Amino acid sequence: RLARRGWPVVYSIGVMNIWKRESSAWRNAPLFARTETEDGILLDLPGRIPFIWPKLQGYSRWVMRQHMARLARKAHSPRSRDVIAYIFSPEFRPYLDALDPRYVVYHAYDAYSQLPGWGVRQQRHEQELVERADLVVATTRGTMALIPDGGSASRHILPNGVDAEAFAAAHDVPCPAALAKIPRPRIGYLGSSNRNVDFNRVR
Repeated sequence: RLARRGWPVVYSIGVMNIWKRESSAWRNAPLFARTETEDGILLDLPGRIPFIWPKLQGYSRWVMRQHMARLARKAHSPRSRDVIAYIFSPEFRPYLDALDPRYVVYHAYDAYSQLPGWGVRQQRHEQELVERADLVVATTRGTMALIPDGGSASRHILPNGVDAEAFAAAHDVPCPAALAKIPRPRIGYLGSSNRNVDFNRVR
């Protein structure tokens, strides 16, 4: 919606991390990063080169700066203090140093501190993000309660929403052939495939 109003919007999940080279995301990524435009939004598709190497902090910071500069060029927008950084996870905290935005929004859509792999580094990044943010948003009161204190940002609960009109419009769309082969009743699932999904029940 911001893009439709004329705002230049860039979506990125950052640079690939060498420590994730055994993941499917790494294997399926292109060799070099590229961008695509969809619904007026510039989508950054990370490549395997260059990559972040956490042990080499100076090199990783340089890669982040180059990454941000590349996205600015692709968006035909100068890197200026008019940038708004909308961050969904503490793992993107280091990118703030390379981006140097005017405003920062921290939108916690999950209880990150309760997820596997959370440690001292992630906790420090979230604390720094909270202290830097101009606005803190959480999807539930429980999630907001887990966000550390600090900073002067206003805090708001913004529950997950749905584009009801888009789903309603699908009612008149012909059923895809692959789906039509599945006998009723059918169970649909929208979301990531993880351990929270009871696949045995779905089968």
